[in-house]
Amino acid sequence: MKYMLLRLVFDTKNAMIMLKLILEVAYLKFNITSKF
Repeated sequence: MKYMLLRLVFDTKNAMIMLKLILEVAYLKFNITSKF
């Protein structure tokens, strides 16, 4: 049970990091396209 909980927390953290990276990349692409 404890292992499952730790894994859930770890997966959630990974998902948050991935989401943040995707948002940052999308933001950069939007800035580059709006400049040109």
